[in-house]
Amino acid sequence: MTCYTDPGYVPYKRIPNWTGGMMSTSDDDDENEGNRQQPVTTSNNYLRKCLLCNIEQPLRSHHCDFCNRCVLKYDHHCPYLETCIGEYNHCYFWCFLLTTDILIVWSIMLCSGSFVPFSDWSSWLHINKFRLFAMHVLIISLCATTILLCIHSVFALTNSTTWERVSRHRITYLNRLPNEDLNPFHQGYCHNFFYSFLCRRIKEQQWDIVYKKRVEEHVTLYMPTIVNQTEEKIVSNGVNHDAPIATKDFAVDSASSSFKLFDSERGVPKNLEQHCPDTISTNNSTELHKVTSIYGGYSNFITIKKHFACKISKNLPLDTVTPLLCASITTYSPLKQYHVGINTRMRVISLGHMAVKFGVAMGTHVTVIPTSESKYDDVIKFDAKAFLVSKDVEQLKGVENSFNFIIYTVVSMIKIGAPPKLVEIPALILLFKQLIITGSQIGRMKQKKKISIAYL
Repeated sequence: MTCYTDPGYVPYKRIPNWTGGMMSTSDDDDENEGNRQQPVTTSNNYLRKCLLCNIEQPLRSHHCDFCNRCVLKYDHHCPYLETCIGEYNHCYFWCFLLTTDILIVWSIMLCSGSFVPFSDWSSWLHINKFRLFAMHVLIISLCATTILLCIHSVFALTNSTTWERVSRHRITYLNRLPNEDLNPFHQGYCHNFFYSFLCRRIKEQQWDIVYKKRVEEHVTLYMPTIVNQTEEKIVSNGVNHDAPIATKDFAVDSASSSFKLFDSERGVPKNLEQHCPDTISTNNSTELHKVTSIYGGYSNFITIKKHFACKISKNLPLDTVTPLLCASITTYSPLKQYHVGINTRMRVISLGHMAVKFGVAMGTHVTVIPTSESKYDDVIKFDAKAFLVSKDVEQLKGVENSFNFIIYTVVSMIKIGAPPKLVEIPALILLFKQLIITGSQIGRMKQKKKISIAYL
């Protein structure tokens, strides 16, 4: 049955009936196959065209070099059966492995009962040497077929194939998934096993729809078209984006290629998004596969989770609002973390406008220490309590050891927000005075949204 059953050959000049609105741009990225397959565009979908078969390949299909045909849900080409194992004969192949195991076990039982008993080992080995050889061959064969049976049982339960497991890094619709363990075709073990054995009796599976639904449950999805969009301006992670936000937890990136995936929640500690150990920047960076550039603020659209979006009123100019969710939140976050407020004293080195404003609003005693007296008017305007010049040594001696917090806002034009060189601090000062040194890159989303509600 395995040999004489159609494995699922894709008909020549087939017009695909896929209606999911999303297809893979390529089956795989193997360099050796570049001369025979290329992506093509239909009216709505991005498909892969096989130049040898002159067809548009459905998702999960692959061209077999031995059969010279494209096969639906291609698993592998079996050289012993001289046929491909695909969507329509995978169940028969599994039954073939099962019956082979049963026959081998039966043969081992018959062979073990045919041994001729002898009192000495030399005579026993001489008489039974062919039976012993046959027993070894049967046991080795049983191990091989049992391993294959177990592997393909797992494939049937998880709705996966040998080709997808072995060549995952080459298959576009799989290697762009952020989680290497994610199976986009898994629909439940019972459903998968039922489908594996009855696939010829039920409606042809539309793998693109299954894939899209499964992926949307786990990752943020980039698509070449916009669905259910609402025109709102957003700022995400301090970057200004004049972008529509899709209503189903993801937005659309027109600057990306036809199909990309990005998981915005992988490895992120709860409520500490700014400390993600595997950060991908929204600008001057690349996607997970380290090839496609991320355009950040230069994108027409950007894809984000709703959790990472702060809504901004249309009446506010974005060039004025953006600093609140970038430099401002960077200052606000450590102030909240270390409970700056009433009955505390804070010193701001250089003139950090937002640090002074936040400190005053929180009720702390703010002293600003810029490098020159020219900043005096700004300091008074921000309601700071004291003004000192850093070059006046005598003034600084008078306020020594009188602050709970020190905010250092001196920056350079090259490394914004960070010292231009390594800062050296004597260890004894930290030990005797129990000082805490910390830094701030950006704030939490809860803090961003609190600012956006208060000011925007």
